[in-house]
Amino acid sequence: MIIALEVSGGFVAAPGLAESHRLDTGTLEPALAREVEAIVGGVDAFALPPQVGESRPGGADRFTYALTFRDDDRVHAVELTDPIADPSLARLVEIVRAGPRGA
Repeated sequence: MIIALEVSGGFVAAPGLAESHRLDTGTLEPALAREVEAIVGGVDAFALPPQVGESRPGGADRFTYALTFRDDDRVHAVELTDPIADPSLARLVEIVRAGPRGA
């Protein structure tokens, strides 16, 4: 499974400053790959609505996270807003942002 993450927003939101991350569970340490796959299955990532969370007043300094899940022929994109209320999705964003740790 491949998970792509685009992070935008924050105090210094400016064009060209978005972060891009990509994680392939096939290249991770087995324990971390199992954790990622358990999170994706636990939150039913391919059935999540296109947007999770809501914009709040004063949210101009908040981050937006665009996650794209790819598993074989299945592809699903989800946008999350800060703060991420679901601890599992927050953990997934943390893992993808930290970058891959190979097997």
